[in-house]
Amino acid sequence: MSARISATICDDFRREDSGKFIIVGGYSGGLGAFEFPVDDSFSCLLRGDSLPSDTKILTLFFRHVGYPMESKVLDVDGLEGDPFLFALPKIPVRAKSPGDFFIEVALDDGRKKKIEKLSIFDAREDS
Repeated sequence: MSARISATICDDFRREDSGKFIIVGGYSGGLGAFEFPVDDSFSCLLRGDSLPSDTKILTLFFRHVGYPMESKVLDVDGLEGDPFLFALPKIPVRAKSPGDFFIEVALDDGRKKKIEKLSIFDAREDS
């Protein structure tokens, strides 16, 4: 079975005493910006399971609109097969113009796979 990994972009998250997460301001596909360039940050809940047993690192790539890609490396050694959840605050989101921001993932040095998209649009045009 291949690894299953997904992400939720939100404004913030909180963790209850029971361990459950509360997602605050979850995005379902779009962010309206009233001015460009956009230089902001959001939070991300990264969840997955079925990692191959020899996986050591998971790299997240943040593909901005008109800016260089950024990345974040997570140590996943020992998580093979088990469900996991990483709560990541302050993920950068940048755009010089309307377009699509993507989060991609790669296991060790493998091929990148898109796991989340946030369309950034000009909110002044929709007013």
